[in-house]
Amino acid sequence: MADTAGGTADLATGGEALAAEQIRLVAQQSLRAFVSVVCLDAFLVWLLEREGLLAVALVWIVVGTSLQLLRLRLARQYERGTASPKLATIRLAILFGVIGVARAAIIPFLFAHPVSTTHYVLTMVLLGQMAGATGTVGGIVGAFVAWAAPITLAAAAAWALQGSFDGRWIAVLLVLLFVVLAGYVRANRATLAALIESSHNLRRERDRAHSIGRRNEELAESLRLERDRAEDVSRSKTRFFAAASHDLRQPLHALSINATTLELLARRGSEPMIKELSQSINRALAQSNGLLEGLLDISRLDAGDVAPEWEAVDVTALLRAVTEEFLMSAARQGLELRLDLDPVGAEPARAWIRSDGELLLRILNNLVSNSLKFTTAGTIRLFARVEAGDDASVARQLSFGVEDSGCGIADTEQEKVFEEFYQVDNPSRDRSLGLGLGLSIVRRSAQLLGLPLELRSGRGEGTRVTLRAALVDGPVTAAPAQPGESCAARIAALALKVLVIDDEHDIVESVRHLLTVLGCAVQAAGSSADAVGHIAAGFTPDVLLVDFRLRNETGLQAIDRLLLLAPGAVALLVTGDTSPHHLQALGQSGIRVIHKPVDGLRLAEAILDTLTEARRAPQTA
Repeated sequence: MADTAGGTADLATGGEALAAEQIRLVAQQSLRAFVSVVCLDAFLVWLLEREGLLAVALVWIVVGTSLQLLRLRLARQYERGTASPKLATIRLAILFGVIGVARAAIIPFLFAHPVSTTHYVLTMVLLGQMAGATGTVGGIVGAFVAWAAPITLAAAAAWALQGSFDGRWIAVLLVLLFVVLAGYVRANRATLAALIESSHNLRRERDRAHSIGRRNEELAESLRLERDRAEDVSRSKTRFFAAASHDLRQPLHALSINATTLELLARRGSEPMIKELSQSINRALAQSNGLLEGLLDISRLDAGDVAPEWEAVDVTALLRAVTEEFLMSAARQGLELRLDLDPVGAEPARAWIRSDGELLLRILNNLVSNSLKFTTAGTIRLFARVEAGDDASVARQLSFGVEDSGCGIADTEQEKVFEEFYQVDNPSRDRSLGLGLGLSIVRRSAQLLGLPLELRSGRGEGTRVTLRAALVDGPVTAAPAQPGESCAARIAALALKVLVIDDEHDIVESVRHLLTVLGCAVQAAGSSADAVGHIAAGFTPDVLLVDFRLRNETGLQAIDRLLLLAPGAVALLVTGDTSPHHLQALGQSGIRVIHKPVDGLRLAEAILDTLTEARRAPQTA
């Protein structure tokens, strides 16, 4: 941003300064975006040629490339100050709109043909471009909306008009993604405006402070205000992601339950295509669920809803389990995943520390997952080493963690990678690399467990993350794992009666179908009043499965009311809410909480675990 003098200084601190910075960001990204868009367009031309649309595709790519070149030229020209920044942003928004319409124009031609793999691939490519566009519009909300709205509307309409269940859901998800991304661009603009305003405020305070000592106090106060403002922005961001996460979890929850039902039916049948389709859906859902689980973990840690359950934990057993879990994923990427146990003296069968096994497993899973995302060749090593104390008064320690041969992290980036949503070498926000929450969750969880965390890395030198803890004596014997029936078989044998309370029709039907396939008797209600009617009619539930957000009451209130009429039932709450305030209240309720989206087998396991705990309670009271 250029700093002008005299009468233009005030102009630089206003809307023109924001517009100028937005133009600079657009110009900066234009060349990079042009190369990637041309490559994707060439790929799409190949796809369209397969559908017999070569002539249309060639016209389309010529027009699209010409518009992209015009965008590059105008962005560079406006960056040099050839027009008013505000006027330039308006012109760029119009140009983005023209590009969006041009890209959307190809969709009706393609959907004139029967739906095939090409339609799904084209939709995924357009979604990727739409997500990537959030970083190339420089926070110009109008430019993003003008570009993305025609594509979203055309694609959503085309899918909806197919008349199929899948088509309608894809249309809904396209619109939801557009809304979320538009909100993200708006948040970027607000943050950019706040930074510009903050920059000018600090400059003014600095100029005053050099002549009068009292100005130093004003500058300190200004810095405190900026810190508070940054915290407000962070809280605002948390609220935004909580709301967006909840709305996205609802359809994904229904889809996850239906996917499990489809998989169970596929296992009973003999149609290989149905089995392959169910596995493909589950893989896609697993990736989506992984992104949302990161948001949920951050929210729970912010809410103070994570309380360690201290016990003696065998770290070497955890490392072996993590190695086995990720072994196939590493092999698919051509990487070697190795477990390296190097204790001092004779190798112990187990190395115990006092910790929380579930939280520690989550830390190790996040570290390995992060290494897999940013390592393209070489080795990922899980390690543990017993370090002897300097003398008899110093307890022996266990150092353990994950080391990779990936791209490494520069010294200037090493503190930033522990911040939320920050990623090295992912400027396009490739969602296959996650949201940038893994290391933030690792550090917060390690602090909660009192585990010192050390990161050693360098550009091109790989990364090593080490945790340390004092060794403790573990149990004399470990309880052997007992083989048992599958979850589906165990729940079918119980012939449970389940009362489902949820005011979302699609979710109710999904859960009803799943539990019916699992051999349960199911009644559904939209409120506790409706549920009372079922109980009054003679339905005595074993399980109450209740959504937290009901129209006129909370799930907690509904459960309190229903347990008075069915005291022998166990209750489970289902929620897509990630608000720290609500998570804290749910954690204090004492009722088992299941977070959306959840696949059907995990839901069944939660029901079985809750029943088992309820039956043990009288014996341990």
